[in-house]
Amino acid sequence: MIFKEITASLYPWDLHDEGVDVILDNLQNYSGVNAVYLVGLMHYEKRPLTDYYYPHNPVRKVFFPEDSRIYWQLHPEFYRDSRIKPLTSTRDFLKDIDWLELLIKSGEKRGLRVGVEISHTIVDRLRAKDEFPECIQKDIFGNRLGQILCWNNPDSRNYVLSLYRDLASNYNIYMIQTCMILFVNRRLPDDWRGIKSEWGTNLINTDYDSLGQLLSILLGGCFCPVCQKKAKDKGIDIERVMSTVKLFAGALHPESDFGSPETFHLRNLLKGSNVNVTEILLEYPEIFDWIRFRCDSVTELFKDIYDTIKSINPSIEFRYNTYIPNSEVSGLDLKLVSPYLDSVRCSDYSEQSGSKEILQSRKTPWLLNIRRQIGDEKKFISAIGIRPKATPELIKEGVKISAFCGADGLSLGHYDGATFANLKAIREAIEENYIILQS
Repeated sequence: MIFKEITASLYPWDLHDEGVDVILDNLQNYSGVNAVYLVGLMHYEKRPLTDYYYPHNPVRKVFFPEDSRIYWQLHPEFYRDSRIKPLTSTRDFLKDIDWLELLIKSGEKRGLRVGVEISHTIVDRLRAKDEFPECIQKDIFGNRLGQILCWNNPDSRNYVLSLYRDLASNYNIYMIQTCMILFVNRRLPDDWRGIKSEWGTNLINTDYDSLGQLLSILLGGCFCPVCQKKAKDKGIDIERVMSTVKLFAGALHPESDFGSPETFHLRNLLKGSNVNVTEILLEYPEIFDWIRFRCDSVTELFKDIYDTIKSINPSIEFRYNTYIPNSEVSGLDLKLVSPYLDSVRCSDYSEQSGSKEILQSRKTPWLLNIRRQIGDEKKFISAIGIRPKATPELIKEGVKISAFCGADGLSLGHYDGATFANLKAIREAIEENYIILQS
């Protein structure tokens, strides 16, 4: 078994607090990494994500990043034609430093490849609400879906392509990874017939049966005017689509404007019967037309990103991080989009569930399904959860499963919350399973 890559994600505040050389020493000595990447555009969330406090940060116990900031040097010329422009940090210890270039220089001295990630959200919530509301996805009720850009909106597409132009033109990086939220799907009401999620097991979108997954898509987006026009131009009967989606939205939310005695009756039949997805799609083919439209829209976006990167530097990988199982619920048809990806990362962190049963039941199916969709030749990276609820034994099992399922490498998620014992388990698993690291 051969791995081409063992990589780890790093945040700018980690580099500041622990020091670049200390972190890279730990990752190379404990885990045998041959690559690292900076989360260069980060969303707003508590760090460390799954635990109360950092396990080894010498400066702070917790950190709350600013909302959707970039941590490389802003090159304004790449955004002249973009209505939306990125924000940089205003934190005194983070601003005015090109954290990506700093990591590149340190990594190159050690023979490490360095990449960068564009994370879940690329515009902050405040500006999304006040400055760019028409660029944000909308659900069937007309509600804006947080700060998630509509990928059919020209301003949104222009902005995201500007980010990739900036990075590909100015940095010696081996890959650009993104886990941008694509088209939103929404959780069903609490009284639906699903199983509740648990921290760290990535059960988002698998906590429902397949019918529940389909209904969660219908509660998402995007039904903005741009999407409606584009769908109509492609020959989709968008009025019929929206009428059908309103029917199911009323059944899921009887108290909404779309609720009625008829939709309440439908709700009870959906919950109580053995209806399945095939029946729904046969009865309402317009639903499939709309799901296909979402996937086609994402594929067009990825082709534009891929072509943009390759036109500047063909050696840079474009990698997508599949952060949810069954990614078609977010508009990502991996088989369709595969020609426009150099590599795919599976963001399964089941190790940190603390349960061998969950690890084995979740990781293998997800990995094999991605490998099935992208084919045997596409570079495929398997994430390993290394945060405190994981154990060295579970990490070793995760590495073994990854190799068994045809992964070409590992990605550690994430250094900031990892114990050193868990970091060491990566190298030990490589050695115990006779895995060759081929740089």
